Amino acid sequence: MDLVIPRLCLTSNPSALELGTAVGPGALYLARHGFATTGWEVISEAIYQARRIAEAEGLSVTFEKVDATQIPHAGDAFDLIVDTYCSTHVVFDHERSRIVYSVRARLKPDEYFLITSSVYESSRRLPYKKVVDDRNGTV
Repeated sequence: MDLVIPRLCLTSNPSALELGTAVGPGALYLARHGFATTGWEVISEAIYQARRIAEAEGLSVTFEKVDATQIPHAGDAFDLIVDTYCSTHVVFDHERSRIVYSVRARLKPDEYFLITSSVYESSRRLPYKKVVDDRNGTV
């Protein structure tokens, strides 16, 4: 975000929403940089931790339990909506489409939707090298 945010032509006192905020790193970053920030997350424990971190840093961030695939179209509009790998983890195309349509409904006219995602690179595929989580055996 350090490279992108300074390039945006935003109003004074911009508002931002982070989808799938988890424990809030993106939302906290935006709050530190002057945004009135909201973070939406589906996991209650993550929201609890995000609120604790924001409080410890003296930041005012609103964290709410909202499923990114079920965003209501009515409500506050934002100058910036950030998806930091949230939709990457959405499996079904119809759910991804709902996210995009909902973001469009909640974004102010001529403002910004920033998506970060992973890109597959065949040169990174190392079939002989497997990373295994010793706690649960997940590859």
